[in-house]
Amino acid sequence: MSGERSIDEITAELDAAVAARDVSVFDGASSPRAEGPASIDTILVGLAEASARRELADRLAAEARLDLRGWIAEALRTGVLTQAEIARRARVSRETVRQVTAG
Repeated sequence: MSGERSIDEITAELDAAVAARDVSVFDGASSPRAEGPASIDTILVGLAEASARRELADRLAAEARLDLRGWIAEALRTGVLTQAEIARRARVSRETVRQVTAG
């Protein structure tokens, strides 16, 4: 992802990707390699990429939790599934389903 661009340009591209929910700019894991000491540029790019991936993952996870909560509430409202079935299909605990019921 780096080439001859500045860290500010790379960070701006990563921020835009996070805002657009675009995972295509990430080249997979950005873990440091055991090939010896990394340069400051490599470290800065690695930190920027890893933090942007984490931010995007956090945003997607938060949206998914909201969606799941809504669908669990809808399933409970319609009464077509038991709480156990909702929990199994939503891949959450029965306690999570109960919390939606109470909330």
